[in-house]
Amino acid sequence: MSDLTKLSGTSQYGDPLVSDLLEFSCYQFFNWGLLGVGAFTNVTIPSGVYPSGIGSHAYDPSALRPARDPRYTAGQIWEGFRSNWVYESGIEYSRQAIPISGLFVNGTYRSNSPSGPSGYRVNYPEGRILFNTPVATGSVVRCAYSFKNVRLDMDDAPWFKAVQFDSMNPADPQFQSPNGSGAWDVLSANRVQLPAIVISAVPRVAMEGLQLGNLSRVHYQDVMFHIVAETKFDLKQLHDIVVSHWERRIEGVDKKKLAQEGRFPLAYDGTLNPSGLSYPQMVDPAGGSGLYRWRKMTFDQIRSNEVPAKPPLFRASVKATIYVDLP
Repeated sequence: MSDLTKLSGTSQYGDPLVSDLLEFSCYQFFNWGLLGVGAFTNVTIPSGVYPSGIGSHAYDPSALRPARDPRYTAGQIWEGFRSNWVYESGIEYSRQAIPISGLFVNGTYRSNSPSGPSGYRVNYPEGRILFNTPVATGSVVRCAYSFKNVRLDMDDAPWFKAVQFDSMNPADPQFQSPNGSGAWDVLSANRVQLPAIVISAVPRVAMEGLQLGNLSRVHYQDVMFHIVAETKFDLKQLHDIVVSHWERRIEGVDKKKLAQEGRFPLAYDGTLNPSGLSYPQMVDPAGGSGLYRWRKMTFDQIRSNEVPAKPPLFRASVKATIYVDLP
């Protein structure tokens, strides 16, 4: 069929195109980069200090609580006080996150296995344990894990989100109460714990020719970084981290190829994908195959402004014009 009858730049409706690839690549880059500067917290199980877990006057932050979720039987879902657990390994930092090798139920160790009645699965984004067989809600469930200090989202995340304040406080009475109350009575998937960055590729594009004799182009597009925090310190930290990437070039990720070959780091249910890749493995031949590169992306112009908000909510937006050479 003649090219005169075909769309340009699209071979299959539904494939990730430039806007999606820019957004996804920025998410992968900053998700990995924040871990590399220590933006995660390790939660360990103390020895012989906190005997009773949830409800104890001296709260053990490794103690999980039974979560109320109409999709599951009571006692099947247990969650920590922070979601967004770290699943990455080989972090480029002086310390590593804690891999979830097992947990304790009433002092009895259960290894991390999804099989059998005593087995369970770990949903990392929601910070939850899903047991195959319900555990009595009065039990003490403890797990050592690490959580990311900054929540990253793309703007295609589920539309209903409730901002949750004071989520760094495991002694919050709403977390301590049976099954949770207030913000803790909202499903984990629908809570946004702060600070957070939401990345959005804006439909605002400029183009210029790349070379003579063909239709190759330099594609300029704005990507917004919406920063939300409950302290001025966190707001300034994240603002400065993002704006420091002026003139920085990063590797884009071929999202379509990752999907086709099943190399996303997490499965659909938030569990680890055994074939999943980290960001360096996606794009860097020295760290992996490097077969999932898309194109180099350069942060060209960066502008920012504070967004009006009422404390304890603080907001800012950073607009980065990113350019990429396209065929």
